[in-house]
Amino acid sequence: MKGDQEGLGIMGGLKRTSCLLAMILAWAVLPGIPAPLSAAPAAKAKSSVTTPSQPPFALVDPALAASLSTRSASTHTRAVLIHAAANQGRSARPVAWISGEADSVAALQDLPVILDLAVAWRLGWDAPGGSAAIQAGRFRDAALGWLDAWIKTCRLGFMPLNESRLDCLLVSWDLLRAAAGPEQQDRVTVWLRNLAEGYLVDRNGQPSAAQANFWQSHRVKLACLAAFSLGDPALIGRAEAAFCQQISRNLLADGSPIDFVEHDSLAYAVYDLQALMVAALAARAHGRDWFHYRGANGASLETALLWLADFAAGKSSHREFLHSQVARERDSAAGQGGLGKIWNPVNACTLYWLAVRFDDRWLPLAARLGRDHAWLAIVFPTAAPPVYAQPSPRTSPSPSTGITNGTGLATGTGTASSAASQNQAQLQKLLQALGQGGTAATGTATGSIPNLLSLLDTLGTSGTGSTADGYTDQ
Repeated sequence: MKGDQEGLGIMGGLKRTSCLLAMILAWAVLPGIPAPLSAAPAAKAKSSVTTPSQPPFALVDPALAASLSTRSASTHTRAVLIHAAANQGRSARPVAWISGEADSVAALQDLPVILDLAVAWRLGWDAPGGSAAIQAGRFRDAALGWLDAWIKTCRLGFMPLNESRLDCLLVSWDLLRAAAGPEQQDRVTVWLRNLAEGYLVDRNGQPSAAQANFWQSHRVKLACLAAFSLGDPALIGRAEAAFCQQISRNLLADGSPIDFVEHDSLAYAVYDLQALMVAALAARAHGRDWFHYRGANGASLETALLWLADFAAGKSSHREFLHSQVARERDSAAGQGGLGKIWNPVNACTLYWLAVRFDDRWLPLAARLGRDHAWLAIVFPTAAPPVYAQPSPRTSPSPSTGITNGTGLATGTGTASSAASQNQAQLQKLLQALGQGGTAATGTATGSIPNLLSLLDTLGTSGTGSTADGYTDQ
């Protein structure tokens, strides 16, 4: 895919390889796949609206953001810390216009760095008890500076596949808003409104028939995140209507996205569904159940996951692009050796880790496919995955029920890692080592602070920054 189709979001794109470690696992025992849940009515997806007493947010509400400082040390927190430390000393590299060109692709690597800097600050690495350099708030200041540079420099082109990764900025802003000055807050508010309103109108001459595909799903994702971040009821209503319309138009009765039919590609289908899952996760954080929302034909994100599950679990296989309706795409795939190539289930790793946030019965499959994203595991932790036990039956909540707290998400303290936490003494050693390790000018942590990596090896399985937990573009 070229040009507009190379854009990547928080959760990655068509070629993500971050979960390849999972492929060394034997596939002799397949994880249990949840049976279809009882039917949820095709009712309105909304159940509550952000109130004026609650500051607006896209995905991470202020109370949840503040609570991150209570997280225990883990492989995920270490990965974020290393990635943040390895990058905070360099300057942001925003581009004036996001395209599929090499300079844009390189610049977009800034966006997950901003998110890790924001998470690292919220975790409390800047709190008393760390080194003097950490106490100075360097992660917070770097994150705010980088975010501001992108807001000031980058013009919105409203090509959603190019700009899909801007979702990193919206989630970062959830974590940083309280620390920003009034001028920066005003700039971001103007940018968010442009983003929301721009993606809620027809642009770039896209015909209505084409607006049911993955292009439209990424457009809906960005519009939803921006609308929630603004807390504007009118924009939220329009974004919700766009989401529900996309579910009705995009998903066929069996749960398969139309992209699978048009492109004969599971990679396209996964890329489509990931965008809608991020939008649904944001909605759930606001007390709205979009995950179970069903279109007129009964399809929902839940049924889409069930449709894909046999492929993801390795029970069925698919050869990509053989019957694509796009002739140029078939020719391109043939030229690159991808025509008829068997789809790699690891491509669905991120999608099923997102699904775990709605239904933890997907944990065995997600864990089989690979590791969770570090930032996602920290902000929305899950229980440690079982040893591929069969899930117990469960009744599906209706769209207006089943929301148990402000985020509507599981709030356990565990993660998918076997080394879920370390004691305070080990954490203190880690912080001290970071303060002595300096910074790196490169965009990766590997080799940048060897003393810290050596220490991590003594604490358990060490990460090498968020590039090892899902930020490496595939």
